[in-house]
Amino acid sequence: MRSFRSRLVLTSLLFGLSVPLLGADLEITVDATELHRKLLHGTVEFDVPRELTRAGGTLGLWYPKWIPGVHGPNGPVGNLAGLEVFAHHGPRLVWNRTPGEVYRIEVEVPAGVDRLRVETRYITNQPTTNSRGVDSFGADGIGVINLNTILFYREDQKAPATSADLTLLHPATMVPATALQPRPDSQGETGEEITTTRYQTVSLEELIDAPIVLGRHHRSLSLVTEEAPEGTPPHRLQLVSESKRGVELDPGVLESYRRMVTEASALFGSHPFPSMDILLGSTDLLRANGLEHSTSTFNVLAIEPLTEPNALSGWNQMLIPHEYVHTWCGKYRRPAGMITGDYHTPKDTELLWVYEGLAQYLGDLLEARTGMATLEEYRWSLLQTLRRARHRQGRSWRSLADTGAAAHILRGRSRNWGHLRRGQDYYSEGALLWMEIDARLRNLTDGARSLDDFVQRFFHYEPGMAHPNGHDRSEVIAILDDLASDDWAAFLTSRIDRPSESFQLGLLEELGYHLQFANEAAEAPEGTRVDRKGVDALDSIGLRVDGEGKILQVLLESPADRAGLGPEMQIAGVGDYVWSRSRFLDALNGTLANSEIELLLISGDRYERKRLQYEEGPRHLVLVRNDDRPDRLAEIATPRVVTPK
Repeated sequence: MRSFRSRLVLTSLLFGLSVPLLGADLEITVDATELHRKLLHGTVEFDVPRELTRAGGTLGLWYPKWIPGVHGPNGPVGNLAGLEVFAHHGPRLVWNRTPGEVYRIEVEVPAGVDRLRVETRYITNQPTTNSRGVDSFGADGIGVINLNTILFYREDQKAPATSADLTLLHPATMVPATALQPRPDSQGETGEEITTTRYQTVSLEELIDAPIVLGRHHRSLSLVTEEAPEGTPPHRLQLVSESKRGVELDPGVLESYRRMVTEASALFGSHPFPSMDILLGSTDLLRANGLEHSTSTFNVLAIEPLTEPNALSGWNQMLIPHEYVHTWCGKYRRPAGMITGDYHTPKDTELLWVYEGLAQYLGDLLEARTGMATLEEYRWSLLQTLRRARHRQGRSWRSLADTGAAAHILRGRSRNWGHLRRGQDYYSEGALLWMEIDARLRNLTDGARSLDDFVQRFFHYEPGMAHPNGHDRSEVIAILDDLASDDWAAFLTSRIDRPSESFQLGLLEELGYHLQFANEAAEAPEGTRVDRKGVDALDSIGLRVDGEGKILQVLLESPADRAGLGPEMQIAGVGDYVWSRSRFLDALNGTLANSEIELLLISGDRYERKRLQYEEGPRHLVLVRNDDRPDRLAEIATPRVVTPK
């Protein structure tokens, strides 16, 4: 098997490429020529501290562990398939894993060695739960490089103060898209099969914050129009795909993204970046993906939703607005406990109800204000989020704050009884919290103030200000207090810090709505994807099943729970008949007269008959307007600049 060292030497000899030392603290070379084969190669060179050069000893090196945006110690170190350390122009050195810490290695450095070279081989496209956004991926014609996947750095190096130079080797048929800028003397040196691009020196913090998307086809589109507020910096949508069709964006989708930039510029009022590159891998070869960055956003979506009229919806529609908002919320203004200056010090993630919750709310808001989502769809989405929150029974023991503090153990979904454990509720319930704050501000000030005012103050940026700029809860409260007099500290404590038996519905009163039960479920807006194969009877008997009759969820203390039903049991029959969705719905309707549903279940390896006692028929929560109060939801969704056509 060829070593990393011989492979790089061979590449240089074959294609006449040299990788000069440019004088940065870290000299990084990434060889992406085998990315289509699911392999990525990296080389990092750096000086040895002088005291070690004089006397020799052990040098600690870290593989990035806590990567911004992932919210946990989940750097994909398990995907390394090769790691060798060499003295510069010298022999291979011994390294050992630090006991109890798989992300740290200790290198035995002999006296007299003043520079090291670390060579890595990385396996891409690995299945991961918590680190897909910072992983690397490859397929024939498209690839994604997150530089944390091939990188080691010295333990004493702080990311903002450590300079880094990057040289990228990639197939000549592939075009890289990134926020990194090529060096003026290196606009891409193309050989017969390989192109070499050298990028301008940046800090290690900026480097890890700058993914690279490569594709056989590339197209760059400006997102700033004449309607954008004065001072809006350049925004580029960089489309990358394995196919020509993948970069032929539907005109309506492009117009939506342009309105997104216009509305965001009006909403935030200032920009903590000189320019923005929205990197969009439009591909049918890689999984959907996304992550926030400071001067770019990383997004991967399937080709069809981007190229077919009216096909963009749901998660696909939400992705780019959400990651774009993060350039303000999370990348610029970040909880102080999540700013550590390196990638191995643990981070305090309790304030994810701001980092992710506010970003979720503002991303949804931009969807409504740009016309990506109609007001009807915005209301429908609110109803579904409220229903999920009401059925989240784990709130009786786990607070919303704890879903943030324990974020990295909750990102992987629980297949059974997930509503008792809770998950990443700081996203959706954090968004509900901020919607309530928005409506509360409007009501306290008779419409004179709103969350828009909070946003402009909280995210205000001027050149020279700290970036990232840390915040804590006290700053949030101080701004809210200044906008409208109220006991905001007590309000946040009640919503965030305390477990509760049920979801508090003060939000709806503030918005001018209420929930009530109806015999028929609310009708989904046209084009909304709804599960029409399974049955969601959580609002009535506390049960949700899929189209084959497999039980997915049971609420405690519901009729289904009292009958002894549980997740993964299979409903084989309804009464005297074989399972079908229509028969189950008929039985539910029949409870008004019969007061029970008889089910034949497969539980493990045996059949069981269960009688579910219930007499109220179908019940579905619906959202209803309070006509005696202002419709704050409609006000919130109103565009600041231009009403979409």
